[in-house]
Amino acid sequence: MKQFGIFLFVIIVSGVFVGGLIFFPTKTAVVAPANVNEIISPTIEEVLNPTSIPEAITSTSYEVPSSTFLAATTSPTVKSTTTPVVPVKPPVKIPITISSFSGIQGEPVQIVFSGTKSTEDVSSVSVNGINLPVFAYKDAVQVVYGIDINHKVGSFSVIAKLKDETMVSSTLTVLERKKPTESFTIPDSLGGTNPVGEQNVVTLLNKENALLANLATNPKKLWTETFRYPTEIPVITDPYGYNRDTGTQTVTHKGTDFRAPIGTPVYAVNRGVARLVKTFTIYGNTVIIDHGQGFFTFYMHLSKTSVAEGTIVVAGQKIGESGGTGYAEGPHLHLTVRLNGTSIDPLKFFMLYGRPL
Repeated sequence: MKQFGIFLFVIIVSGVFVGGLIFFPTKTAVVAPANVNEIISPTIEEVLNPTSIPEAITSTSYEVPSSTFLAATTSPTVKSTTTPVVPVKPPVKIPITISSFSGIQGEPVQIVFSGTKSTEDVSSVSVNGINLPVFAYKDAVQVVYGIDINHKVGSFSVIAKLKDETMVSSTLTVLERKKPTESFTIPDSLGGTNPVGEQNVVTLLNKENALLANLATNPKKLWTETFRYPTEIPVITDPYGYNRDTGTQTVTHKGTDFRAPIGTPVYAVNRGVARLVKTFTIYGNTVIIDHGQGFFTFYMHLSKTSVAEGTIVVAGQKIGESGGTGYAEGPHLHLTVRLNGTSIDPLKFFMLYGRPL
């Protein structure tokens, strides 16, 4: 019996498609003519009766996998669809601005930028020619400027350079602070209340303040939490900013005194590094915490210190106990808040970054 391969033949008769599919009964093969120049077109009878196909068509066979077959197909019509292009509006850029503001001598001033929540958008800020560190707090980009208690009154420029090199500016108005004066005595251990004792106190203060003016600071902001008070129950006994008159000398009180009997626990107001732990003649046993970016807190007249220099402290950590060491008329805790070399009112600072009393 002759072997036949797969043969596909299509005839259009009166506009009707007719297809034939023939499978090889005993062996899977594709049949091709021995001579491609001698291809013989079969008739309809030959398609219906395979035994009548001429020998030339079946002279050569090629092996193919048994699953291979040929069939007549038609290609489906594919409709092309076009998605309408909707124009996208570019986001509206909110300009970065700072408003004008004012502050009293000895107070901190918070300068907040609107239009951004990233510190990377603000390259630099200067107030009255002094460069200030930029930081983020409660999703607001800002700087804080400490107005010195002897700062000249008037209007001063605030200039910020943005990441795109543009400049924005504002104005700081410094207002005068009223400084009451109170008489103050000098203990016999420091020479007594007389010209010699007064000069001795002034000399010692200048020496100690010179040492405290050159403290190293971490370039990064070390705190994240809200500031807390240094004692569990904060009670103010002496406010910031009044003058102490010893007779021929006047010393301005640049801190806040808290009621604290000897042995009262003293706590770090926020996270930082214990930058200095030292005993001074005027300031007594002192702990100074560096909170980064030129921001320090001083804890003075302690009876005992309980933290080592260079160690990291966290908000609420005990760093010592209150006392009356140094130039002190009685047991208390003296707290100084210093921003970039300027001692400012601690209570005003707590109103900005802590909680008011």
